[in-house]
Amino acid sequence: MKRPIKNNYRPFDLTGDVAIANWMLDYSVALDEYIDHLEKKLSGSKDIEFRKQTFMEKVANFIDDYPKDMLREFYDYWTEHGERDRKFRMEKEKCFDIGKRLARWHKNYKPSTNVKTINRQTEEVVRKNMEPVDVDFINQIRGGK
Repeated sequence: MKRPIKNNYRPFDLTGDVAIANWMLDYSVALDEYIDHLEKKLSGSKDIEFRKQTFMEKVANFIDDYPKDMLREFYDYWTEHGERDRKFRMEKEKCFDIGKRLARWHKNYKPSTNVKTINRQTEEVVRKNMEPVDVDFINQIRGGK
């Protein structure tokens, strides 16, 4: 709510101290401008969770082109942020094209497998350590029967 100032018109009675009156007017105008700035900033900014949801929808458009688990890893990586951060990782980038980033991500993507590989030496060590256990030994552990 700015006060209109036309032709250097000042709404104060300038019979008193002109410097103080001018300062008060300038301060009032500056305060009004700052309040307007804050209102714009608060009304224009969106919650980080809303922006992450919007990013998820953009990533979901590529569901026919890439594996779902890869898209999930991509989303998790690029939406990472700290507790007090106002932006997540994707928003901190200078330029970000989801299609190009996903293409590069897919090129480097190696799906995780839960199959553990055992080399020959490890297998031999396991076999040596798996000696048959006596029934007497089990009985001793159970209570000395």
